[in-house]
Amino acid sequence: MEERRRHFRYPVTIQLNISDLFRKGFDGIHDLESPIEVADISRSGLCFVSECILPVGYYLNACVQIEPLSTPPAFTGIKILRVEFVNRTLYRYGCEFTNLPDDLLSIIDTYSMSG
Repeated sequence: MEERRRHFRYPVTIQLNISDLFRKGFDGIHDLESPIEVADISRSGLCFVSECILPVGYYLNACVQIEPLSTPPAFTGIKILRVEFVNRTLYRYGCEFTNLPDDLLSIIDTYSMSG
């Protein structure tokens, strides 16, 4: 995926599950139960891989916790900006945080110093 982030990407392995997607002013997509694997994270967003085809421009809410740090989970909104075909069953998504709470910023900064 072409580098478009304003901040350095830190490789991580975080398993998340998407259940709802929504778009401002429109109804959402519910009950997806789509597992995703976060590949990297930065102060401005994250990249994840999924088997599910998800629409660009939609939002999701995420709970981020980087296990090796033993930090409490942080909640944030994420907007899907782009998608890239990886292979027959995988898609890579570039996303930005729609709000970056201080607790998530602290987790990212702590993780960047631990690596």
